[in-house]
Amino acid sequence: MEIPHWIEYGEHLLQDAGILGALWFSGRSSRKDEQSRKTSNLYSLTQNYWEIWKPYFDTPRLRRVLKRNIDLIQNPITEDERLFINMLILHLESSHRAIKAGMLNPIPGLPQDIKQFFSQPIPKGVWEESKSLRSQDFIDYVESSRGGESRIIGRN
Repeated sequence: MEIPHWIEYGEHLLQDAGILGALWFSGRSSRKDEQSRKTSNLYSLTQNYWEIWKPYFDTPRLRRVLKRNIDLIQNPITEDERLFINMLILHLESSHRAIKAGMLNPIPGLPQDIKQFFSQPIPKGVWEESKSLRSQDFIDYVESSRGGESRIIGRN
């Protein structure tokens, strides 16, 4: 007994529909997983950010870091201040890499925060001292956020 062609065609159509449905559900599940991972990554990033800032609130000698009217010639950057700012720079660089890798959504307002933070004398001084240790891509990102141009050319 021979199966009519339209029944055979219907079987293939049902199989294709089942495959497409499975792919659709898989894609939807994958997007939900990606959103969940990005949310988890953002939570982790925020938690780490606050861990870095704890010493600022607990250590009076770091309070100068956010002051605008500081004479760095008369009162140079201390090693504690330098270490604290470098920790923040490393955190920012990690965040930048995570965003570029698609592990985090872009953070609204981050360029404005960078501009404001690095306009302060101590963060600006530490950045100028240490930026040559960073990737050119990250330097360009920070410098463009600050409204300046990168002065280090030819690094990768």
